[in-house]
Amino acid sequence: SSAALPADPPPVAERSLLVLLLLASQWKKSGQDKNKFRESIKLLKDAQVSEDSDMAISFRVLYQLICRSYFHISQLPSEEICLILYLLMVENEDFRVYVLSRLDPEILLLQILRLLYDGVEGKTNYSQMYILLTILLLFSQDEVFNENIQKIQITYQPWFTERLLKSISLGGLA
Repeated sequence: SSAALPADPPPVAERSLLVLLLLASQWKKSGQDKNKFRESIKLLKDAQVSEDSDMAISFRVLYQLICRSYFHISQLPSEEICLILYLLMVENEDFRVYVLSRLDPEILLLQILRLLYDGVEGKTNYSQMYILLTILLLFSQDEVFNENIQKIQITYQPWFTERLLKSISLGGLA
């Protein structure tokens, strides 16, 4: 779908995200082999490349929503966004490939690094830091992604106060 994202998601968006996380995290019922909600996340396809409209969503819009949440443009809580990003990266290979193949990894990666940096200062809780570190680990397992972030030069970042950064590769900062 090429529809633009709303400026602020409706209040139901936060609750929906929590319900989705809760359902996907539940143990399977006795007699069932798999959690159907988690399996549905695994089966999601990108609407731009899939003709299966039942299990297709726009990965571009989803990625933009996740990035906007990290930039605090939306009102979705960052801990829940971290969890849904983690769940999508672990369970859905198509989404993971989409994120890893983006030409602008700094948009998401810098925000993750900022949240981790804030965690050292005590502004981010430990469970969120754990999820963020796990997401970074998922990114680091892709050789092409690692090569690409070494080529992206980053300049001054206002949140990084340890020393003045004139220019460093994104991989060097990560």
